[in-house]
Amino acid sequence: MSNTQKQKNTLFSYFSTNKKICLENDEAASEEEEHELLQSTSKPITNINDIGNIVDKSFLKDADTKLVLTNLWVPDDDFLRSILEGPGKRNKYTSPTIQNDIIESCNTILLKKIAKKVNESKCFSVLADETTDISTKEQLAICVRYVSDDNMLHEDFLQFFEIESLTGEALANSILNGLSKCGIDCSYLHGQGYDGASNMSGQFRGVQSIVRLKYPKAVYVHCSAHSLNLAVSTASGIRPIRNSLDTICDWKDPADASMLKHSMEDTEFLISFYIVKFLFSFCLPLCKQLQKVQIDLKKTIAIVENVVITLKAIRDNYKTEFSQIYINVKMAADNVGIELKKKRVISKQTLRDNPNLLDCSIEHYYCVTVFLPYVDYYLMQLTERFINHKAIFEGFNCIFQSESLMVEMEDIVAFQKLVEFYSSTIDQHSSIAELKMWRVKLVNEKIVFTSGLHALDVCDKEFYPNIHELLKIFCTLPVSTATPERCFSSLKRIKSYLRNSMTENRLNGLALLACHRSIQIMPDEVIDELSIQKNRKLDFVL
Repeated sequence: MSNTQKQKNTLFSYFSTNKKICLENDEAASEEEEHELLQSTSKPITNINDIGNIVDKSFLKDADTKLVLTNLWVPDDDFLRSILEGPGKRNKYTSPTIQNDIIESCNTILLKKIAKKVNESKCFSVLADETTDISTKEQLAICVRYVSDDNMLHEDFLQFFEIESLTGEALANSILNGLSKCGIDCSYLHGQGYDGASNMSGQFRGVQSIVRLKYPKAVYVHCSAHSLNLAVSTASGIRPIRNSLDTICDWKDPADASMLKHSMEDTEFLISFYIVKFLFSFCLPLCKQLQKVQIDLKKTIAIVENVVITLKAIRDNYKTEFSQIYINVKMAADNVGIELKKKRVISKQTLRDNPNLLDCSIEHYYCVTVFLPYVDYYLMQLTERFINHKAIFEGFNCIFQSESLMVEMEDIVAFQKLVEFYSSTIDQHSSIAELKMWRVKLVNEKIVFTSGLHALDVCDKEFYPNIHELLKIFCTLPVSTATPERCFSSLKRIKSYLRNSMTENRLNGLALLACHRSIQIMPDEVIDELSIQKNRKLDFVL
């Protein structure tokens, strides 16, 4: 293990992640002096990502540790320098106990701030996913998605919770209990976002169905990023495409170059590779968009339909499109001296397509056997995987219509169902009148919405309170579970191989500090929280 890695493994744990340290002196000192020491110590503690080599004092001698602390952390603070360079060990406050107290204080402060924002929004969705950490413990990551007062979407990480069982009931209880422990009012729960695993999305015993028994308004939305991944992976099950991707995945070492060279001599491999490259280029921007926070279901459906329409146009004009692909393949083959050939056609064939094509060209043969089946399957999967997302959006679609002044009866019926579903937060008596006035505003001002957030910015909360509330709920509905996935990256960085015995409290404190660098924690906040954690010899609060 390199020294740099050893260094990074500890001042990460040494001073929490982002912020503040306070000292607890058991020697004789006045409260004013101690408070000054606490204030001074917290100033140089900044975001861990702004520091280059972070030193683990467990790998240093006392003299080296003292040198590192005075030069790295307090180059401009003479008071704190005098404390760290002074005699004695018990007045340095670098013990694991005080470290954990500081981290726990920061954890509590951050959770209170996030919970306050979520409860003030009065509308949120829960995002959850689970993974196994380095010590083979199942960790459930819980995040919340909500709209702030400035009409901005936020997806905030809350906590990791160690779970013993992966059944739907156990996970649902862990999620609801976890939200309550974090201080969030679950009566404001309007959405759930999970992957498509049966224990999460099951209709009868899945997490989403159990949660909806307690909170019926919590609509489940399958992660759109997972839906896209399933669509692409399923469509790539066509034999030539699958064989091509498997060959590329198996090539991990330069010693396997001969295997790749042998595969390149196969015309089917080359053409399949270029077809995959061609079609994947359309889904790459879609994949990136679906992982963003500032996206809602309207925009999601719009960009998916854009890709589908584009692929349908390619399918209709398949001769021209595949001709260009074939030209690129032929140029690549000529550069390395490979002759393009078509597969042998016989009367019976079970391991590959065997079209009844007599005297067809090589280009036409691979167009029929590889390109067209892959495009058709690709289109079918994209359409089917996002049917549920469209069904959820159709309930809110009447709010975004701006074609005519008159509200059609179909829109009124759909809107009434929507209002009835959210009857606990929507006034049913004035909602239809609001919808009609809202439609007039859109038509007269020629407003065409690109997303739910756009509509939320336009909507006047005072004049259209019910429409505003419905738009807020719509924007809160989850699109993907990319945020919990990102938290897993922080989990791997924090709980590493050399720190696999880390407690859950310490892990959550460090993870919150790592994920919420933008939330400022003042030194006095940490001191106040430390003062109420437990009885101490010294009164921190002056």
